[in-house]
Amino acid sequence: MSIEYHLIVNGSHQDDIFLGIKVAFEKSDSYILSHSSDNAFGFSIKGSSSDWGADFEIAKKKDEFFIQIHSGNYKKILSVIEDFLNNKAISFELEEE
Repeated sequence: MSIEYHLIVNGSHQDDIFLGIKVAFEKSDSYILSHSSDNAFGFSIKGSSSDWGADFEIAKKKDEFFIQIHSGNYKKILSVIEDFLNNKAISFELEEE
C-alpha cells in the first residue's frame, strides 16, 4: 500500500523547509534515514519490516513537495511534518493525491 501527498508551502524558502523536515525526522527516536540527496530523502520506521527501501519518502521538485508513504503509520508521519510547519508558523496545504 502506498499513499501519496502533495505538500504546498506558501511564502517560505523551500530548501530551508525541506532540510527542516528532514531534521525533524532525524531528531525523532522513531525513524532511521534510509537515503538522502539534494532533492529527496527517505526514512524507515525503527522496527519496521517493510519491503520498501524506505517507509516514506519526501521529494522536492521546484517549489513543491511530494510525500510517498509506504506504511500504515501515515498519520504519525504526517504529524511530524505538520508539527514542524506549525511550530515555525509556516502556512501550508496537504493534499492527498
